[in-house]
Amino acid sequence: MRANDWTLAVDTYNIGKLFHGNWDLAVLALLRDGPRRPRDLARIAAEWPFRDRWNGTKATLNPSRITEALRVLTEEGLVYKTTIAEGWDRSVEYGLTEAGAELLPVLESMQAWLRRHAELFENADGSPRHRRAGKTRSARRRRAST
Repeated sequence: MRANDWTLAVDTYNIGKLFHGNWDLAVLALLRDGPRRPRDLARIAAEWPFRDRWNGTKATLNPSRITEALRVLTEEGLVYKTTIAEGWDRSVEYGLTEAGAELLPVLESMQAWLRRHAELFENADGSPRHRRAGKTRSARRRRAST
């Protein structure tokens, strides 16, 4: 094994730990067009439902998940928070830092790869094909404990 192989594996592991939440990268992508308020992100997410490729269900990006993802991304330095009004009508908006903006081409490359290799994840009729398809966490846990 070459040293480069090992460092790639280690760095990939650390990248996975950085984006441990399912919604972190989705929220990051929603900030692509500029700073937004959390309620605006929730409105966008409600208009465009997410489809889980693994089991074909609709996944919901609700306001509490948006808030949690924004908190984590802000702590990691990928998103900044700006207070735009004080007092009883206090309002904040979030935008991408330079480091966060640099991730957008990476996400676009991953999206292009996913679309090029859709056959790995879907059958001809569009049903999910991945090994995780249709399996719930509890079913995986039961199988692991037996």
